[in-house]
Amino acid sequence: MERDGGGDSTGIFPLDGENGVIKDVDAAALFVLKSQGSWLHCGYHLTTAIVGPALLSLPYAFAFLGWIGGIICLTFAAFITFYSYTLMSIVLEHYAQFGQRQLRYRDMAHHILGPGWGRYLVGPLQLVVCYGAVIATILLGGQLLKFIYVISRAEGSMQLYQFIVMYGSLTLIMAQMPSFHSLRHINLLSLLLCLAYSAFSAAASIYIGFDKEGQLERDYSISSGEGLNRIFGVFNAISIMATTYGNSIVPEIQATIAPPVRGKMLKGLLLCYSVVVSTYFSVAISGYWAFGNEAKGPILSNFIGADGLPLLPKSFLLITCVFTLVQLIAVTLVYLQPTNIVIERKFADPKKDQFSMRNAIPRLVFRSLSVVVATTLAAMLPFFGDIMALFGAIGCIPLDFILPMVFYNVTFKPSTKSFSFWVNMVIAVTSTVLCAVGTVASIRPIDRKLQYQIQKLTRTTTTVEKQGSNGKEADETPEGEDSLKLRPNPDLLVRKTNTTMEKGSGVYQPPKFAPSSMDEDKMSRQERIARRRDEEILRQARKSAYVRELMNDLEGRPEEVRENLGSDSREVMDAIAKMEDRARREEELFSRAPLTKVEKKKIIKHLKKSRNGLLGLTESFYDEIKTLPLEGDTTEQPTSNYSNTTRFGDEKFKKRKRKH
Repeated sequence: MERDGGGDSTGIFPLDGENGVIKDVDAAALFVLKSQGSWLHCGYHLTTAIVGPALLSLPYAFAFLGWIGGIICLTFAAFITFYSYTLMSIVLEHYAQFGQRQLRYRDMAHHILGPGWGRYLVGPLQLVVCYGAVIATILLGGQLLKFIYVISRAEGSMQLYQFIVMYGSLTLIMAQMPSFHSLRHINLLSLLLCLAYSAFSAAASIYIGFDKEGQLERDYSISSGEGLNRIFGVFNAISIMATTYGNSIVPEIQATIAPPVRGKMLKGLLLCYSVVVSTYFSVAISGYWAFGNEAKGPILSNFIGADGLPLLPKSFLLITCVFTLVQLIAVTLVYLQPTNIVIERKFADPKKDQFSMRNAIPRLVFRSLSVVVATTLAAMLPFFGDIMALFGAIGCIPLDFILPMVFYNVTFKPSTKSFSFWVNMVIAVTSTVLCAVGTVASIRPIDRKLQYQIQKLTRTTTTVEKQGSNGKEADETPEGEDSLKLRPNPDLLVRKTNTTMEKGSGVYQPPKFAPSSMDEDKMSRQERIARRRDEEILRQARKSAYVRELMNDLEGRPEEVRENLGSDSREVMDAIAKMEDRARREEELFSRAPLTKVEKKKIIKHLKKSRNGLLGLTESFYDEIKTLPLEGDTTEQPTSNYSNTTRFGDEKFKKRKRKH
């Protein structure tokens, strides 16, 4: 069977170039990094590793850079990372051709830069960055679960740490997937979901931007202030963008490709960056356009108004959050793979089957332990956006912007006068400066918030001591000392009246009062059905004359004297009831409703019928007796109406002939 550069048919067992003997291979390469995928699978893995919910923080990064700076940095980051990953794939393909296929990042550093670089710098740095990404995704997953919970049940009392534990439990189950290659179908779903929630987020920002155009005060100025704060804000934003484009496991992803590997990684990168460009730019531009420098990280927080109500249809917002949550699970599993590699390498036996008891039990125990530790740390970390920027500065920039350039120059040794050499050197040096400054800029907000919490606790203790000694409440914290403005602000409370007059429209709009029920206790469904049934029985009983008389007797009411004899028809009684109800409503509203001609005719008709009980009897009396024969008359009587003939007088009665 043909082999790619001296490797075996699976690409897992590297061969010795001199004698063709299979070298020792650890269980990590054998069990986790199975080289059985295609370039499509590689594209799925790359997309999941790069495109994640971190892209929802891009409008927040734009708030520190502005329109021009944000678009320029976003574009340059896309070009540089694509160029960097392409160089790394070229280096990996080069060594694979000579039977030295590198399956891990630390193996590349070990072979290219030396054993110390791989063991003490690149390997630990990659592990810390990837495990930190797992912690951050678990924290973000808990925040998304709580976000969904608050939208669905605003009065709920569950805390954030409970949702973090829920997401961590789900991750613990999914983390038992045996290999990187087994995630290919999950990562395909991840690719589709990231397209979906990115489109939903962009559409939501555009909808809010147009719907609340008169209410949102967009400010596109730099939100970090002036001087040193602005400089640190810019580097913090660059670190966030580096994190969103970061992919610290490119060698591990390329290791999943079945040999020969030439050209497959480039196809996967093209598929990945087609998704990257379509999602990153749409979310960043639409979010910053809609909210300006008030954009938050992630942008989903801006979809909730100041009054706590969603600015979008609740179902639309829930679908977006669910898509983001499901895709985040795939991202968590991808960044767990370097940890799984270390676990398999230390505790698995490559001579045993992957699913044997010897390998399955340690895998289950130590993978579960790693997820439990990550979940515990996630519940202790409060600031996701700042932590993400720190990871980008200390990890993603060196692994994605610096080392690929160094690997290429050391491997191929281009001329110092060549264009590629100087491009790589400029990118590496610039990225080193950004890494140093970005680390300081990322630690600064975390340090300020931690100092703030410590000061608050100290002041609370001092306040309690003063209250105990003086018996009085201590003075509140001066506003100037609360630099982060995290203290309660009454000005942010929602006003009950409209603020149109304050905005200068000149037209007073009275507040709208929604009707509300004053019932303190809520009846169950069975009680409501029984109540409606009783009301219907009472309504039917009141229509019966016998029941009305019986009720009057039982209640001791005086006998009612009526002008008419007998009882009125149901039609008359309904009309009278409607008129009485109409009169009652007019009395309550202090108004008189006009009557139409049809209503007036109906009232006159019913009054005529109810004026005298014998009126109906006299009107139909002739119709009942006209067919009776007169005395001694055997001829057929005329059938014309007596009242009609006498009314019009068109016909004269002929004198009847009588026989004597």
